[in-house]
Amino acid sequence: MASRPPDRNARKSKNKQWAYVLYICLVFSVMIYLIRLSIKPSSDWEGIGFLIAFLVVGAIYIGPLMFSVALGYFIKYKLTQKGYCKKVSTGVGLLTTLTILYIPFWDYPYKRILVNDYCEKEAGFHISKTVSGVEGVFGLENAVDYGYQYGETYYPESQGKASLRRIYNVKTANGSVLEIESDSLSPYGFRESRARVVSTIYRDEMQTYVTATGEVLGRYDSFVNLPNGKNSDAPHALSLNDFRPWMRMSCQNAKTERENLAELLKKTLQPAIL
Repeated sequence: MASRPPDRNARKSKNKQWAYVLYICLVFSVMIYLIRLSIKPSSDWEGIGFLIAFLVVGAIYIGPLMFSVALGYFIKYKLTQKGYCKKVSTGVGLLTTLTILYIPFWDYPYKRILVNDYCEKEAGFHISKTVSGVEGVFGLENAVDYGYQYGETYYPESQGKASLRRIYNVKTANGSVLEIESDSLSPYGFRESRARVVSTIYRDEMQTYVTATGEVLGRYDSFVNLPNGKNSDAPHALSLNDFRPWMRMSCQNAKTERENLAELLKKTLQPAIL
């Protein structure tokens, strides 16, 4: 008996279906790229290089989704062939798909609960003392944006030494900001720090303090989960966590970092009235 020839039409139809899926993914990625470009036109978001990178990242997310669906369908098909009822085979296939899709999120609930717990118990403002008549703040270069007369910071020089300079909200003749070297620190300063609390959770702290004694006048604490470590914003080796942006979580505070800084300064270092 002659063997049955392969159904080429069915194969072509299946290939067309995959082509349509890839085409839709491509169009969807390009649409997102164009929308993002219209919202924030910048050289960082322009060029064919970014579009290629965007499509590659999109494929990384779409690939596991397509694989999980295909595997679930394959298991359903095999169980049906072996005589299992439709409900059982469909249920097992669906469970397989959902299990694979859950893997990238397996530790999210635990980390979210842990971060929320630290935020509720320890985050926020901790004020010890308020001083008034502050003219400038050491360590806060843009202090003039918060109502002070000048900001103060160290600038490196070619000989390896650093010079202490005060930055005023005054323009010079050539249009640059006025900077004056200083021989002494301002009485009050600002500093930031990041320290590990547990696992991948870090405490971010903003402090105002007395420069002469180091006495802390007040601080604002917040917590963040950084899967790639303390300096996750710095260049580092690519890892799976780079494709799990949902794991970079912090305290659910409606205020921005700038707004929290402004409130800390207002509570501890009140500017001098000109």
